[in-house]
Amino acid sequence: MAPQTMAIRPEPIEDHETARRDIAAALIARRLQISGLSLTEASNLTAHLAGLPPARTGWSLRQVEHLLFLRSIIETGRLAP
Repeated sequence: MAPQTMAIRPEPIEDHETARRDIAAALIARRLQISGLSLTEASNLTAHLAGLPPARTGWSLRQVEHLLFLRSIIETGRLAP
């Protein structure tokens, strides 16, 4: 009996904390700031809500929006990963 080979393919981790979510990052961050959070706190919470993992230095709103933009153009096929 010949050994069977199995193809190993990377699959995304389905984690409830880093699952992809469509959000309006700037709007959410602005509403959080109006509620009393600093820009840094609002940006980090917005990143978390968007499904981005925590970063050691935190997230800026520009970084969050840029990553969401890149994610969208890759998912629509306009840019190959």
